[in-house]
Amino acid sequence: MLKIADYELLKYEHIDDWVKTIKEDYLKEDIDWGSYYEVNLQNLRFKCAYSDREMRGIVRTSIDIIRELIDIIDNGYTRERFDAADKKYSGDEYTIASVYSAFIDFKTDRLIQLIETMSDYTRVGGAYFMILSAPYMINTIYCVFERMLEDSDDEGMWFAEVYFMIRGAMKMHSEELPAEEQVEA
Repeated sequence: MLKIADYELLKYEHIDDWVKTIKEDYLKEDIDWGSYYEVNLQNLRFKCAYSDREMRGIVRTSIDIIRELIDIIDNGYTRERFDAADKKYSGDEYTIASVYSAFIDFKTDRLIQLIETMSDYTRVGGAYFMILSAPYMINTIYCVFERMLEDSDDEGMWFAEVYFMIRGAMKMHSEELPAEEQVEA
């Protein structure tokens, strides 16, 4: 069983440390109402701007999502069940159908509520949220959950997954940098 208390990175008193880490790695400049970031996430580079209050909310909600995923695993969700749901509509290929079929299988009401909370902090709503931001956040959660099912006892994994979740959330209200400004992460 996973124990949240065993993972220092998932404690709320470290929210400002996470914000500081994001700023150290991605802050491009301070703006009058917050901070402008240029962020790397896998092979994607994007720009976004958030106030410190929004960043703290993004971090806290990312931690809450990780905690909810831990609860799902602690309540008996297995890798085998995930793989079966993942393949239900997609065969062996990674597709948006596989992401959604697995997500539908493990989602909880709390997880849906946390995605909606994240949309408040990232200032997205309406059609933009439904068509672009929510699917991207669901894909981020899918990737994190899949990794958690593989090796939940690796402490280094916890830093990487929380960090990935935060950057995935920041992507919800962002703009991709032009191809000539893209760099390998």
